[in-house]
Amino acid sequence: MITRNNLNRNNLNIAKLQTKVWFNNNLDLIRDKTNYILRGDSFIINIKQINELLNNIEFFYDDINKHWAETDGESIWLNTWKEWKYEDIYYTLIHEVLHGLIKRKGIHHIPENKEHILMKLIEPLLI
Repeated sequence: MITRNNLNRNNLNIAKLQTKVWFNNNLDLIRDKTNYILRGDSFIINIKQINELLNNIEFFYDDINKHWAETDGESIWLNTWKEWKYEDIYYTLIHEVLHGLIKRKGIHHIPENKEHILMKLIEPLLI
């Protein structure tokens, strides 16, 4: 069976645009689910980070750990070892942007496990 890797410049650019639209359309949902997870603690959504991350996408090759992607809050790295479908690109970008997007009391990042709970509540395909 021949598989085609759809991780190319055109699909990445389309996915970046659609990711921005997704965030624009889902900010209220993100706020609602974050409020639920943080049990009413104050928080901010660093909207500026959405564009910053989507404008700083890099690539890496890792056939050992085999992660789809990584982020440090400044860049997103996509693993070229994976066979990417367009939907994988799109949902992975949303997933990675959500990491570090929310800051409790405007300062503290929420733990990764809570970010993953948030993602699952928002859209199970993000996990």
